Amino acid sequence: MVEQPMAEVLPAAIRVVTPILMHMNMGIVETDDPQGFITSDDPCARYDPELVKLPPFYRDVNLMSPTVEVTLPISPRMMVLFNRRGFDDRFSAPANMIDFYKRLAHGFASEIFVTNQDSTKQYWFDREPLPDYAWENTRGSGR
Repeated sequence: MVEQPMAEVLPAAIRVVTPILMHMNMGIVETDDPQGFITSDDPCARYDPELVKLPPFYRDVNLMSPTVEVTLPISPRMMVLFNRRGFDDRFSAPANMIDFYKRLAHGFASEIFVTNQDSTKQYWFDREPLPDYAWENTRGSGR
């Protein structure tokens, strides 16, 4: 297992995750942005916008959450979006949403990310600021 961890771990992960994804809605997000979506050495990003309401210790993304999103760029122009909010169509995303998903993809990169143009935006590298409703900003959070 130490010499070839993926050979041991990947089949089990696929057996567990595939049925979960198959019970989620699957939408296609499209862009006409010349740069398109970016990808990385860990292209499947998981995001749950509701996690900031919890203390940091409880912020692991849970694939069973009703608000979780799983994104996977499939080309510079298209990204698959698994979700539980009923989104199962194709739609063209506005520029701010495309930038958000680029930052998410970059944040999941272990070592490298890939873009189809030789340019980046500082936004991709910035940490997302906590919203006013985040646990850290609410009364009684211990801060």
